[in-house]
Amino acid sequence: VQNRTSSHSFYVQAYGKNVHQAVRRYYRGLDDNSNWTWKCTKVVAVYDCTDRGSAARGDLLYSA
Repeated sequence: VQNRTSSHSFYVQAYGKNVHQAVRRYYRGLDDNSNWTWKCTKVVAVYDCTDRGSAARGDLLYSA
């Protein structure tokens, strides 16, 4: 995830039935009212998680 107002990037771990569902779940927030997260961040890449314990990055699934 990348901050829209600066070049700061950080990792977010989200789960879903597929890539798009996991990204939407992070964007919208847990209460479906999290517009602040949507406007302030953007997804720049999505990777498959090879090990949930260590959150090891696997295959690239999406890149902006």
